[in-house]
Amino acid sequence: MQLRFNIDDQVNSVIVIPAYNELESLPNLIYKLKKHFSINDAILIVDDSSFEIYEKTELECRKVLTDQKSKLYFIHNSVKNGRGNAVRREISAAIKTFNLN
Repeated sequence: MQLRFNIDDQVNSVIVIPAYNELESLPNLIYKLKKHFSINDAILIVDDSSFEIYEKTELECRKVLTDQKSKLYFIHNSVKNGRGNAVRREISAAIKTFNLN
């Protein structure tokens, strides 16, 4: 598991997105949602894809947000654990990392 968080980050809200082989659709989703982002919003994605697809997906999503100040975080699972597990991990990581109560 890779966590790419900066614990100094302050956020108002976190958008949680579980993903598996979403190289084609996830960057498009981020593009459509970015007009609703604020400076203190974060997007947290747990990806169960192979590492190669995960890296490509993360790169493409970051390209979409190059001009945004929103925070984009990825967690990579080395094996497919299912959507429910991904959501639980995202919520747990967000609560711990951003001190959300």
